[in-house]
Amino acid sequence: HTYVDSALKARGLRVGTTRLASLDARLHAKDLEGQVVVKARDVEALPAHGNTVRLSSFALTATGDHAHVGLTLDASGRHGESAELRAHGVPLPNEGRWAVDLVLDTLTVAARAPAWRLTAPGRLRIDRRALTHALALTAHEEALALQGTVARASGRLQLTMRGRRLDAHRLAQMAHVELPRTVLDLDAQLRGTRHSPELAVQLHGRTLPWPRHHLPAVELTFDGAGDARRVERTVEA
Repeated sequence: HTYVDSALKARGLRVGTTRLASLDARLHAKDLEGQVVVKARDVEALPAHGNTVRLSSFALTATGDHAHVGLTLDASGRHGESAELRAHGVPLPNEGRWAVDLVLDTLTVAARAPAWRLTAPGRLRIDRRALTHALALTAHEEALALQGTVARASGRLQLTMRGRRLDAHRLAQMAHVELPRTVLDLDAQLRGTRHSPELAVQLHGRTLPWPRHHLPAVELTFDGAGDARRVERTVEA
């Protein structure tokens, strides 16, 4: 058996491109049973590709034993950004050391109001064969559904995304990118493998007038498919 009981406190910590004003962590475990608690303040992370992520607070708690696992996460930013996750499930000891079947009871993500929230409990399963997930979220009139499977050995992908009445302006705000307001319906499928993915996308809807850039409303239709070697597309505007 392996027993671990440890604590970590750090101030002014820098790890690679991530900086934290404070970090407090505790780990109490016997083999794979126990609890992990991580709390951080004033986190700034610069991904290799993308914009800087800044959080004023971050808290993560994970618990588990031979029969149950639990996960909670709370994060907030300086300009109204927030995330909340509550999940519970069961370990799958016959499916590998880290195999688990989780129910996502609560998932909320917000850059600005209104926040994206689950319409029903989500699902995440990791076993020796694949990673499988299913999520359905809504934010005011917008809706987004994600589901699919990634095979662990072959890397084969079967992923779908369905969006209704999506506003590109609100979604782009999460990445601090400026786009016009839209009302778009999206259907996307990702097939193939991790090394040779095949993507098909259908997009229908309209942009709203964008006075700041003197652009009128535009009706849009996009139908595209391709892989690393070829791209086929049809665009109407």
